[in-house]
Amino acid sequence: MSAVRDDEIILDTETIKSVVGEAIFPIGTVEPDGICFIGEKSKIYTVFDDSIYLSGETIEMYLNMMFIKSFNLIILYQI
Repeated sequence: MSAVRDDEIILDTETIKSVVGEAIFPIGTVEPDGICFIGEKSKIYTVFDDSIYLSGETIEMYLNMMFIKSFNLIILYQI
């Protein structure tokens, strides 16, 4: 999870917090170069070096999104 501190891999955490509007905590990686975060309101975000996605309004929605193709990511930020 050292990638969280590497601005070449993902956006800096201050930008992420500013865009999502809440404190975040890393929960895992996403191939090829992304990190998943959970917010204090239980929303799941996926962050890359140029974009932030709302991957689920809740952990349950996020897990469903992984297995049900009709769920779509919501892009929150893109360079």
